[in-house]
Amino acid sequence: MTLKSSLDSLAKAFADFEIAVRLDDKTPLKNALALSESVESFATTDGEPNVIVFADINNLKFINGKYGQTGGDAAIDKVGTQINDLFVTSLDAQAFRTSGDEFIILTQEERLDEFRGLAAGFETLEVVIHEEVFTVAASFGIAANVNELAFEEIRERAETACKKAKLKGGGICVEWTEDIARTAIESLRSNCHSCNAATTVIVPVERNLTSVRYCGVCGEAL
Repeated sequence: MTLKSSLDSLAKAFADFEIAVRLDDKTPLKNALALSESVESFATTDGEPNVIVFADINNLKFINGKYGQTGGDAAIDKVGTQINDLFVTSLDAQAFRTSGDEFIILTQEERLDEFRGLAAGFETLEVVIHEEVFTVAASFGIAANVNELAFEEIRERAETACKKAKLKGGGICVEWTEDIARTAIESLRSNCHSCNAATTVIVPVERNLTSVRYCGVCGEAL
């Protein structure tokens, strides 16, 4: 083998490695590293994505509990594959699995009507493992780039909208608004200092969470 061919092989191996470290290990999508690199170009020109969609799988904890990690991984792969087929391939969107069952999709505002139409396909997805069949669904929160907000602020808006969408079922898209921000759900889990019972309080953001921090067992303030 000549020096040139050795260098060419090394360059190809490095290029393949560069691609591999940006791919998700459970879906056909890219990973959080690839997303962090895409942030720099987000909404910088007319041709770049300017909308963040936060997608989440509904009831994955139930699936994991009933079918084990194999079932959970199969559900994640199913949703990731569907995201790739419908949004990446059909809409030329960028899509990433950032952690667990959470996905980020970057698209353009002018394609949102198409996106919403395709999202209906996530109402019920069939998953097969070991000859056993179950269904999985995903919901979507949408936040557009307005007032040149930081990427993370837009992402947080999309996640808040997604929480609202999950309450309505699979395949639902909800776009962030000020009203959604006020009525979004927050939760607090704390151990009572009096009886040590673990209490979870769930209230809308617009409520003063400190005023409802009471133990559900003994009634003492948390």
